[in-house]
Amino acid sequence: MTRNPRTDAENNRRHLVSVARAAFADEGLELPMREIARRAGLGVATLYRHFPTRTDLVTAALAEHVAGCRADMRAALAEPDAWRALSGTINRFARRQVRDRGLNEALFGSHEAAAAFADDRRAH
Repeated sequence: MTRNPRTDAENNRRHLVSVARAAFADEGLELPMREIARRAGLGVATLYRHFPTRTDLVTAALAEHVAGCRADMRAALAEPDAWRALSGTINRFARRQVRDRGLNEALFGSHEAAAAFADDRRAH
C-alpha cells in the first residue's frame, strides 16, 4: 500500500524545484545545495530528503525547463502561419538561452542530468 505525499511535503518539493531552477538559470549549476535550501527557506535535510543528489535536483529543474520548451514547440506546430511559427520559436528559444543560461548548459552540455532529456532534444 502506498501513501499519498503530505501536502506540505509536496509544496516543499515544488518550492525547492522553483528556487533551484531560478538559481541554476541565473548562476549556473555549481551553486551549493545548502544555498538553495537557504534561499528556499528550508533546511538542508528537507532538500536532501526530496533530492538525495545534486543530479536529482538538476533533473527536476530541467524537467520544468524542457516542459516549457515542449509547450513552445506545440504552439509553433499549431500556428497556421509558417513564418510566424518559425520566427516565434526562434525568438522564444533565444530568450530561454539568455534567461536560463545555467539550465541550458546542463541540457546541452555533458551534465549527467541531461541524459534523461535526450529524446526531447531530438524531438525539438
